[in-house]
Amino acid sequence: MQTLRCFFLIITMALGLPLMAVSAQTAVHATIVETDPKAGSVLQANEPLSVHITYQSDMPLRFETAGYSGGAKIQKSVAMNTAPSYPAGSGEAIAWLSYAEETSIDEIRITLSDKHWKQLDTLSVPIHMTWNGITPQQWRERAPWVTQLSSAHQNMTSQAIRASASGNAGGFDMLDILIPLMAWTIPLYFFLQIYMLKKYQGAWRKAALAPLLVMAPLLAYTGIALFAKSNLWPLLMLFVTPVLALYLIGVLTCRYLVRRAQA
Repeated sequence: MQTLRCFFLIITMALGLPLMAVSAQTAVHATIVETDPKAGSVLQANEPLSVHITYQSDMPLRFETAGYSGGAKIQKSVAMNTAPSYPAGSGEAIAWLSYAEETSIDEIRITLSDKHWKQLDTLSVPIHMTWNGITPQQWRERAPWVTQLSSAHQNMTSQAIRASASGNAGGFDMLDILIPLMAWTIPLYFFLQIYMLKKYQGAWRKAALAPLLVMAPLLAYTGIALFAKSNLWPLLMLFVTPVLALYLIGVLTCRYLVRRAQA
């Protein structure tokens, strides 16, 4: 184990990336080993910047990443990884982010939290990366470690979702009912969206347009996940689309009631 730690330290120093000791009290240590692509690269629209993290901890950890420019967090048109709870001990983790529009960052910050989402500390790493906002004709091949860690990351996320949605001791699983119902809201949403944009005018049409502010980046994020061969690519779509569909049903109902009262 000591040899392994020295190996990671040498790699970190060679890459010019800082080693992070989060807290002596919690005995949590994390290191950024490498990124894919390398610092200074130009990425296409929605192409992920992946961060390879190694850690030692006496508690489960979650890792989230964010991009900064001039000390300000860049939140526009951003997509990022889920943050499953990685087990205590020594291990590897992955975090990623991407931007749909032309964007430049000069820093990434990795937030470390415990399994209850209590923030422990943040690792700040200077790194210059640029997204050109151009939709790629062909996606760049990912590094082998990205594929390996992404698969483990997705499995942990899937297990966490299934565990939280599991039913009683008799074996009833809420996902057996919940997921099909959520999936049916996707075609329902698109039907309502198209219908209302064609039929509505004025303020009602503006109200019907509102969900597109969410759906547009959601479709981009889902496309990234699908391209990356993630088995969780429809996850956000499943959770967000029911809310958008309910909103449109609400607008539809309100318009009907108003028109009925005016009749």
